[in-house]
Amino acid sequence: MTRSLTRLSLLVLLLYVAGTASFAETTRIDFSQLDDLTREQSPEHQIIELDYTRTLSARDRELQWSNPALMLDREDVGTAAELQFSIGKDIELPWVRTQRRAGWNHTVSAADLDRQQRTRDLLAEVKTGYVRLKLNQEYITHLDQLQQTLTQVQSIASEKRAEGHLSAVEERLIQLAVISLNRDRQEVLQKQRRTRADWMTKTGFHESDTLELVTPVSFELIDLNREDYATQTLAKTPAIRAGQEREQALVAQVAMARASLVRSISVYGGLKQIDPDFNGYVAGLSFQLPVLNQNKAAVQGFEAERNRVEIETRRTTRRLSLEAEGLVQSALELRDQLAPIADQFGMGGEHLERLVTSYEEGWMGLTELLNAIQIETTGLSDYHSMLVSYYDTLFRLEALSGKTLVRF
Repeated sequence: MTRSLTRLSLLVLLLYVAGTASFAETTRIDFSQLDDLTREQSPEHQIIELDYTRTLSARDRELQWSNPALMLDREDVGTAAELQFSIGKDIELPWVRTQRRAGWNHTVSAADLDRQQRTRDLLAEVKTGYVRLKLNQEYITHLDQLQQTLTQVQSIASEKRAEGHLSAVEERLIQLAVISLNRDRQEVLQKQRRTRADWMTKTGFHESDTLELVTPVSFELIDLNREDYATQTLAKTPAIRAGQEREQALVAQVAMARASLVRSISVYGGLKQIDPDFNGYVAGLSFQLPVLNQNKAAVQGFEAERNRVEIETRRTTRRLSLEAEGLVQSALELRDQLAPIADQFGMGGEHLERLVTSYEEGWMGLTELLNAIQIETTGLSDYHSMLVSYYDTLFRLEALSGKTLVRF
């Protein structure tokens, strides 16, 4: 009876473990989900949001009202006693507070625009990583087909060697071709592992998670308008508008510094008692006299910072303008180069089978066959690199413009 219970317990435990393992299902990720996925779970996006929250908190902290001060004073002189109870508060002058609030509002707007640009850049990186992973996997599959082809060639060559129709030099050429192809495949695998680790980190997945990228990635003909990106779209780029907002924040700070010769006044009021028989009220105010310090250094500092930000914004505008122009030019060139040949790089291996058949039946020599395989390998590598660059360029344009260009 005890053994039966033990076996039953083990069976239940095994079933539980198997059930738990079955729940660790593969996460299927569609390309269209990347925007929501990144915003929901990316650690980098969480940092972007927290940076913006810090700016909001800094604004609220700087603009909050100061607390009143409670003052209690007692003085004994001989037989007389004086007791005073009062409440005081520093009050910032309205025109100074208005300029300070305006400066912080522009600072928050700049932070919000920075958040938008950083999010766009992150999404572009995530999309590029997705495409790289898919294209790398497709490239590895092509290399596997080439490996299978060389394996068939080795088998045929061994038969020819046994029959005396193949020299040792030719057999060595096949071995060298296999080594070269293995090296290419290993390099792609290493790139794939690095890309996968970086992509999973950006998207908030763990190394133990099993992912499946389900959207097929192939060449798509994208229509681009060069003038649109050079003028209208670029002017709306958050990176440029953030610089303009920072300029306005510093303009408000300059105005605040100039208006701050007398920044605030201190007022107080309360009750006063002298001996038990005399009661009365006390009130007053105080403010700093701008005699020794007229705030010129603060004004000069803010003006210098405003000039620096203005120059930096112009430089950023020029840099992004040239970058957008170059990206559009590169995208158009890559598109025109890829369009005529995209259909020739499908997953089918019929042409490789024809190569093997031609060699086996003697229509093609070994050197011709190995040259054809080398050309195939080089062409696949070049096509893969061009296609990755094409989409990398398009996603960077999406980050600058805010437009969605690629939809698989």
